[in-house]
Amino acid sequence: MTESKGRASRRLSIGLLVGLLLLSLTAIGLYARREHRLAELRRNETLAATQELLSVINRSLRPIPGATMASHALLDTTAKLLGELHAQAPSDLEVRESLIRLHTLRGELFRNHGGLPDAQREFSRAIELSESLVRTEPHSDSYQARLANAYDGMADVLELQSALLLAKTTYEKALAIRLTLLQHTPFDPARRQEAVASYLLHGDLLRTQGQQRLALIDYEQAETLLEPMWKREPDKKSYRWQMCGVLFRISQTQLSLGKSAASLA
Repeated sequence: MTESKGRASRRLSIGLLVGLLLLSLTAIGLYARREHRLAELRRNETLAATQELLSVINRSLRPIPGATMASHALLDTTAKLLGELHAQAPSDLEVRESLIRLHTLRGELFRNHGGLPDAQREFSRAIELSESLVRTEPHSDSYQARLANAYDGMADVLELQSALLLAKTTYEKALAIRLTLLQHTPFDPARRQEAVASYLLHGDLLRTQGQQRLALIDYEQAETLLEPMWKREPDKKSYRWQMCGVLFRISQTQLSLGKSAASLA
């Protein structure tokens, strides 16, 4: 009887220990789940705030003369927040995409205010991050478009630094991406306008290099893409202004190639 009571007591003790262990594991699991939810909430709030901040700087502050210092200060704050998120989750694609926006915007500010080495560094980082996104999601058009924007920014800086051959190669990378994106959605007006802008940038560089005939080919390609949209909506301001730029470049290049003004009328 005594031995039976001892076995029962041991079974009770083991049962209590197992119960306590299960309760502890459940509590740890609930705590971990709660911390995960809080971390996800903080991540979403921080990401939303930094994206809004980047939009405000790009849309409202950047065009204002004298707002450069304020823009840089806000971008530094944004960089710190995004850097912390990236350190916590290096594989988070949304955070990487926000970092691309950050570095591209920083590059534009440095480029427009004379800090060309700094601008080159920022665009280089934007390209590096964009390429990593494209490797991860090769079929994402939005990631491809980010990469094309970063290439254009870098090419512009290289052109300002008189590295014309390297700038030309970089513009061509952006143009190739945009033409591929246009093949995916041939009737997308935004994609067409982006391709037109790429042709104009590449053509302008060719003219700088003295390659007028090749530049004219780029301008005529731009005209072919833009003209149908402009004719459908001649009063749309963005089409009209871009078409003016295309036609001006074509006429200017034709004149430099020896065509008379009367023949261009």
